[in-house]
Amino acid sequence: MSQAYDVVAISGSPSKKSRSTSLLNYYSAALEQLGLHVKHIRLGDLPAEDLIFGRYDAPAITELHQHIAGAKAIILASPVYKATISGGLKALLDVLPENAFAQKTVVALASAGSSLHLLALDYSLGPILAALGTPKVLKGVYAAQSQLTAVNNSFEPAADVRIRLDQSIKELHHALSPVEPALPNQDSWINRHFIAV
Repeated sequence: MSQAYDVVAISGSPSKKSRSTSLLNYYSAALEQLGLHVKHIRLGDLPAEDLIFGRYDAPAITELHQHIAGAKAIILASPVYKATISGGLKALLDVLPENAFAQKTVVALASAGSSLHLLALDYSLGPILAALGTPKVLKGVYAAQSQLTAVNNSFEPAADVRIRLDQSIKELHHALSPVEPALPNQDSWINRHFIAV
């Protein structure tokens, strides 16, 4: 049996260096600092043939099922192509069993070339999450290309995007751990980010 994780974070970008993956990395790192165990899954971690041909019982897909089954929450991150989520993320979601997200809290993150596709998550991802039995979808975070600045091998979110990310992180943490987090000192990550929101 695979190790159990609190959260499974899935990057739907085919690129290792992408804006949507940078949003996911920011989100996941914050959750880990709050004591949650996060399993990171990239499209590249799964054999493309398994996804394309829908090999539900392939070893890598079976392991994916196990990670999701043991998690309390799922974070999905995707670039927006042609006003919808990436084809790779759709293929990954297609190999999941019926009601795979039942009793899971889900958060979606997305990046796109402009703000014109702001509703892409609702229109393209919403029906899929419903089909997977998702009972609770928290408000996601959408960022336009202009709000993510290239820094070394990643992308830095603009201040307004960080505020929305931090608020979403706080909401997810509260959904998974209703007790307010301890505030040990003024230098803690929670104080720096949550109190500033």
